[in-house]
Parts: sequence; structure tokens; C-alpha cells
Amino acid sequence: MYTFRYTISLLAALLLLACSTAQKRKREENRMDHAQRFIIEEQESYQYVKLLGNKNNLDTTSFFVLSNDTSALGMVPRKYTRIQTPCRRMVVLSSIYAAMLHELGCLNNVVAIDNGDYLVNSDLRNAVAQGRVAEVAKGPEPDVEKIVQLQPDVIFMFGMGNGGDDVPSQLKRTTIPIVVSTDHLETSPLSRAEWLKLFAAFAGKSSTADTIFSYVKKRYERLRDSAKFFSSLPLVFTEMKVGEAWYTPGGKSNMATLLQDAAARYPWSENKSAGSLPLSFEQVYTKAGNADFWLNIPLVKSKKELTGHDMRYSYFKAFKTGQLYNNNKVTNALGYSTYWETGMYHPERILSDLILIFHNKGLLDSTQLYYYRRLQ
Repeated sequence: MYTFRYTISLLAALLLLACSTAQKRKREENRMDHAQRFIIEEQESYQYVKLLGNKNNLDTTSFFVLSNDTSALGMVPRKYTRIQTPCRRMVVLSSIYAAMLHELGCLNNVVAIDNGDYLVNSDLRNAVAQGRVAEVAKGPEPDVEKIVQLQPDVIFMFGMGNGGDDVPSQLKRTTIPIVVSTDHLETSPLSRAEWLKLFAAFAGKSSTADTIFSYVKKRYERLRDSAKFFSSLPLVFTEMKVGEAWYTPGGKSNMATLLQDAAARYPWSENKSAGSLPLSFEQVYTKAGNADFWLNIPLVKSKKELTGHDMRYSYFKAFKTGQLYNNNKVTNALGYSTYWETGMYHPERILSDLILIFHNKGLLDSTQLYYYRRLQ
């Protein structure tokens, strides 16, 4: 009898352990590999999507439940906005997110964007020119009446992480589901790139996004690991003075991480901010005057153009040695770069460029680069 009871107890314990392990594994599968600002929980016939959109914490700010059969959602809590997928009519208030959906093969599902001036992708530009995709935010505020007339299933927009204040009051008064992306609050290039999975969930393209992100992640990590063997670590800084301040990336920003992963030193690496630091010219020159490379100089196409803004830029060592690289190799007619359109979800391309720039001593032109070119 004792042996029988012991066996039953042991089997029960093992069953509980197996269930606990399975539940834990399921929770882990629901979490993203890198992204911290959204969660997708896979259920049998639907997906829970949660956005953690407050910049000051990781509180959940939006709840969605996605399914191709909304009749199966009867038991879902009321706080979840029900959306039938795939969404076939999407308003996308950012060229970056429109390019993401194009990458997923969903261009025909985009009915409107904010402003076509920012687009570099030729397919997207043609869709706007031919009237297949409308422009609904050419001014400072979106044209809500035009958006409502388009009868979209969902609106995607960028947010600063201010919770409900990110959505214009007029848009709030509509019944259209609104997805606010706070991808810029992520702390690493791969965590931002993984936002491709969020857009894919609404478009019914999750498996496509998994395939793309898997490739991006493997290539990024392979490049990062290869860069660890470089013994010479150049000092690198970015940006230029705009108005009264020089907004340089914080030490925990995506750009700072990219520089570190490319085996470079960053003058503000000890800073704990993930945002931008508003510095004076003198503060930047003190730390970066002798830097080896200078990157990401907004809209500047030549050294002469740079000194036209301020002759003091010629004082920097990187200017004197000609080690200035800008991320505007491919732009549209108005100067907007494909770097900003696709670099968010292809950080492996940016990392590849940086490694070549910093460590390939024989690189004399930009033919090997995705996004960057050397300023002459």
C-alpha cells in the first residue's frame, strides 16, 4: 500500500512539474526575444497584444485581441479591443511603419500614410502618386475626416511614450482602433527591430516576420561577435548642432549600442540616458575634438556644406582627416534617407556599415556600404 501511495504521489508531483514547466515555457514563448515595450500572447485561436507605452515605466497602456474569427472572442475581457485579422485597410502615420508593412508583403493593405514626402521606397511612392495610397497628415495634425472616410481597420502611429496624450483628441473620438508605437524607447537595435512582429500580427504575417527577424538577429549577432576581435577601438561621435543645441545620443541609446557592437568607443558611453543629450558646441568639442570618426550629420552632403553652417566644425580631427560618414547614401529628391526608413528593422545593415568604416583600412568609397557614404 505504501509503495502504491508513494508511486501515485510521485506521479502527481511529476505531472504538476510538467504542467508548471509547460506553462513557464508558454509564458516565455509569449514574450519577445528582445523587445520590452510590447507583448504578444499566443492562444489557440487568437492573440493577445499588449503595448507598454509609458516612457516612465512598463505599465500596459493598450490591450488588443486579434483573431480571424471574432465570434470566438466571447470570453475575452472588455478592456481588450477586438480586431479581426488580417487587417485589410490600414492607415499608417509614419513612413517607417509603411516600409515595414511593405517588407511583410502588405503594401496593398495600406490605404493611407501621413506624408509621402518622407518616402524613399519606390513602390510606396508610386502607390501615393497613383492615388492607391492617400496622404492624411501633410500638416501638423492628421486629417481625421479623411481618415474616417477611408474606413480603416486600424491606425498605426508613432508615440513619445506619454500614454493617452500621444493620440490627438480628434482621433480619440473616433471608434477606429489606434496602435501607438514606442519603438524608440527600446534599449537595443534588436529590440527595435523586433517591432516588425507587432505590425505583422495585425497584418496576419507573423510567420513572415519571424523569418525576417530570425535572419536579422543571426546576422547582427554574427557581426557583433566578429567585431570583438578588433584590438583598435576608434573614438566616434555623431550629429551636429541644430539650433541652440547639439543633440547627441545618450550612453544607453540604440546608436551608442551600435557603436559599441561595432568595436568603437563613444565619448558619452558612461551616460545612462537612452534619449538625446542637448549639449553645447564647446561640450561636444571637449570630448570629441580628437575623435577618429564623425557620423550622422543631418542632411549634410559635403564638408563645404558642413562648414557653411559653422566654420568651427573644421577644428575637429575627423574633419581634418576626412573621416566623415553620413547615413544618406540613398535618398529621395527631398533628401530623406532610406537609413531612417529601413534601418530600424535592419540594424544588421547599419552594423555592417559601421564595422567596414571603422576597421577596413582600405575602404576608399561607399560601394560596399548600405546606408553610409564618405563626405568629400
